[in-house]
Amino acid sequence: MLSKAIKLRHLQCFIAVAREGSVTRAAEKLGTVQPALSRTLRELEDELGKKLFERTRDGLILTEAGETLYRYAFNGMQQVAEGLARAAGEGPGEVIAIGVLPNVSRRVLPDSVGAFKEQHPDTVVRIVTGTNIDLLTKLQAGRLDFVLGRMSDPDTMRGLTFEHLFYEKIVFSARPGHPLAAAKPVTLAEVNAFPVIIPLPETIIRAELDRFMVSNGFPEFSNVIETVSFEFARPYLQAYDAVSALPRGAVQPELESGELVAIDVPCDDLMGPVGLTFLPGHPLGTRAERLLGVIREGALARGLI
Repeated sequence: MLSKAIKLRHLQCFIAVAREGSVTRAAEKLGTVQPALSRTLRELEDELGKKLFERTRDGLILTEAGETLYRYAFNGMQQVAEGLARAAGEGPGEVIAIGVLPNVSRRVLPDSVGAFKEQHPDTVVRIVTGTNIDLLTKLQAGRLDFVLGRMSDPDTMRGLTFEHLFYEKIVFSARPGHPLAAAKPVTLAEVNAFPVIIPLPETIIRAELDRFMVSNGFPEFSNVIETVSFEFARPYLQAYDAVSALPRGAVQPELESGELVAIDVPCDDLMGPVGLTFLPGHPLGTRAERLLGVIREGALARGLI
């Protein structure tokens, strides 16, 4: 059992130093002086019998014991702050910032957010869309709690962790009555006779599509529209004899309703992992953890896991 000598101030000081990476900056944030803060940290380490920080040229970094304590202490302090605010009838609800790629914003997320908000109406769910690079840059900067979408390439994922949920195909689709709608199978050369909507160059799904085409001896389409906006793709596909090559999640509702039909291009290997991306060392609040649980359950209930 831990000593009763560990007080709330020890944890407050520890969290501040962990976030700032510097005793001096943490002392400024807390309105105290560096010697007093250093003394408080030493007291905490002495009581735990563990070193919590390593000193490097870039500042203080958490040890393994420090990372463990930070994760629990941060969440605990958030709960205490929320409890105090609620007891006083003050304070807004927690804000959860999620980065979401278009393929999951229509398929998994709406029902998950709906179920979560029924239980936590005061929590703000901030949904940020964009390309992989945009969202992962925001995640690394601490502006997002996590990202839901396709796993990116190894270079972009450096320093991040990925939790796989399910695999998703890229599918070719068009309006009912399209000249290719009844053809079985359809070649890439036949698709090339029409305008083709494909993802933007900097997206992971575009990289997957490019690799697929090269491996099938067809390097590029001659008449393309590049976008990740299904708000554009949907009316365009309905009005013109175009074909889209987009993740199934982006077009699933229209395929189910019959507004669009799948074009039978053999592409079983045109598939990638979809899941949750996190920034290690960036602790999540209690509500964010609950939303993650709902998202996982939603993917399981849909048979995606």
